[in-house]
Amino acid sequence: MLYLIIRNLFYHKIINFIPIIIITCISTIFLSFDIFFQHIYGQDLFGYKPWHDRYTGIFNDEAIAGSYIQKFAFISVPIILLIKKLNLFKIILITLIINILGLGILMSTDRVPFIIYLFGMAILIIISKKFKILYIINLLLILSLSLLIIQNNSIINKRYQFINSVKSTIYNYSKQISNFSNLQKNKDEEVTNVNNSILKNDYFKIFYSGYEVWKINPIIGTGVKSFNLSCSEAYKTNNNLLCAPHAHNIYLELLVNTGIVGTLIFVTYIFYYLKWIKNILINKNNSIYLYLLIIFICELFPLRSYGSIFQTVNGSMFWYLLALTSTINFANKS
Repeated sequence: MLYLIIRNLFYHKIINFIPIIIITCISTIFLSFDIFFQHIYGQDLFGYKPWHDRYTGIFNDEAIAGSYIQKFAFISVPIILLIKKLNLFKIILITLIINILGLGILMSTDRVPFIIYLFGMAILIIISKKFKILYIINLLLILSLSLLIIQNNSIINKRYQFINSVKSTIYNYSKQISNFSNLQKNKDEEVTNVNNSILKNDYFKIFYSGYEVWKINPIIGTGVKSFNLSCSEAYKTNNNLLCAPHAHNIYLELLVNTGIVGTLIFVTYIFYYLKWIKNILINKNNSIYLYLLIIFICELFPLRSYGSIFQTVNGSMFWYLLALTSTINFANKS
């Protein structure tokens, strides 16, 4: 219902993008500065302290600040479209917005949203016609500042230690391959180590649990918001499961709740809108629709953890953003 209401408000031009762009830009920048303030003074502007080494800003004990900024970042950036001419002020504004939001996500210590933000910037560079060089410079600037912060901030460094783990894994694997005589033995040990690592990682355990619950009723699923209940039943015969309130991934949640049937309907919907990409890039490249397209791609990125789209704050934001991106279709019909 939320999706249909918002979609039709845009379709009938009852609301337009300009106020949304301005309000969203102010909100995301404010939240970023609130997180900076929390890092410097140990509490945010409203007195909220970090929550388990997560810098949440105004969200207090909800670790969604980085996710919030990432979701709405590419609605904030188009504020530059309100300035007609490319001048020094516009260049400075683009640079400030992109870097403030990027560093806000980083310093929230929300890792996946930060990676998704960088992914979105890369997509923006690939498909944009205007400001391409400026976007490249800003992406390099974000990466440089981020590496500097990670190296000099112990809390953020701890959250991003998985990067060193990945490097170490790649190095060790390469070393094993170079020693052909021990390859099979090392391979068996590697599989065992990987399985043990998966069982120790909460997110992997939840994803594995989602897969096991989906197998209960793979065609039509076990019903909306059913994951925890179905998982609890399955846990009786498989104690390797981790039964969270939801599956923490859009596609796993759809498979669990609606089965193959519901997931196919959703995927068909995705391809229905993606087929308009060519026309958007040709005719609407320098408009708001370019940024909506990036939001669409980032939100549906499959290799990410995600709050439930049928409950939680993430659910409301998901359908709201999907309603905004559906206006791409209106643009092509106009």
